[in-house]
Amino acid sequence: MTLKSHYKGSSTDFISGIHPRRTYAFKHPLLLKSSKRPLRLWTVNQETEIRQAFQQHVAGIITDFPERALEIRQEIQDQSK
Repeated sequence: MTLKSHYKGSSTDFISGIHPRRTYAFKHPLLLKSSKRPLRLWTVNQETEIRQAFQQHVAGIITDFPERALEIRQEIQDQSK
C-alpha cells in the first residue's frame, strides 16, 4: 500500500502546516499565495531568499542563521510601518 492510496479520500484536517524546500516554493509561487496551510520553508540561508520569504508572508523559515533572519524580518516590518 502506498501512502497516497492510504490517504485517498481521507480528511487532511490533521495537517497543520506545510514545510517545503525553499527551492520548490520559490519555483512555484502559486503555492506561496494560495496555500490554505501555514508555510515554513527550509533551509533558507541566503539574505535575498530570507527577504523574499518574509515579503511573501510565509509563516516561518528554517535557517542556519536565525540572528540574520530576525534582523531582516525586523527591517521589513519597520519598512511597512
